[in-house]
Amino acid sequence: MYRMLIGLAVVVILVVVGSILAVVYLGGGSADVAEPDGPPVADQPAGQPVEEPSKPVPAVLPEVTVKPKAEPEADAPKPEVPEPEPVVVDPPADADVKTRIAALLDSLSGEEVGELGRQLGERRRREWQERRRRMLPSDGRLQMLRWRRDDNLRLNEAQEQKIVELRAIMNPKIEVSLQDIWAQEEELTQQVRTLYSEGRQDEARAIQEQLRDLRTQSNAAKAQLDVEYTQLLGSVLTPDQMAEINRMGQRGQGSGRRGRSTR
Repeated sequence: MYRMLIGLAVVVILVVVGSILAVVYLGGGSADVAEPDGPPVADQPAGQPVEEPSKPVPAVLPEVTVKPKAEPEADAPKPEVPEPEPVVVDPPADADVKTRIAALLDSLSGEEVGELGRQLGERRRREWQERRRRMLPSDGRLQMLRWRRDDNLRLNEAQEQKIVELRAIMNPKIEVSLQDIWAQEEELTQQVRTLYSEGRQDEARAIQEQLRDLRTQSNAAKAQLDVEYTQLLGSVLTPDQMAEINRMGQRGQGSGRRGRSTR
């Protein structure tokens, strides 16, 4: 039994080895042929020249024309750019006067600030002229008392309030007594300005003489009104203060007489 199996195995091995040798013998006789790099070339008949392969034709690109960027004309008007409006920041409600004024000035342009200063100066000038032409001689003397260092002569707050009330009584009387003189002064003053602007100095000086006469009349009317005003002040001022007021009045009258005598 074992001998038969061994014999079959030997036969199978011989068959396999024979098959391998047959495959090797049949395939080994053929030589490897290298494939051509280019396309196959057809056989040319004898006596005809061999055509060279066609050269590649370069591609032709279409021409592209780039137009230069048009420059703006020199005379063309430039568009107006609106200036940004200033940002107004409202100060807090409890801010002091200086802070509120600083915030207001910051919101104005330089030209507006200049115009504001000019108008404020003109207003102060008019207000001062208006107060001055309504001032009576005793008003100037009261001002001297305000500057005194002596507590017995300097005005206190209660007296200041009473003096404001007295001025409210006297102002209508001053208006009635001097309104005609004021109207003439304003008219002549305007004429003087016009004449000087036209170069007519001689005529302007003649009108200035009329203005001086009107001021003399105004001072005389104020002196009469000041008598009543001084009597009213007697109910507000202390005896020492009234004595000082009278003393300054007499000194002023004496200087006025000396000034008139020297002319």
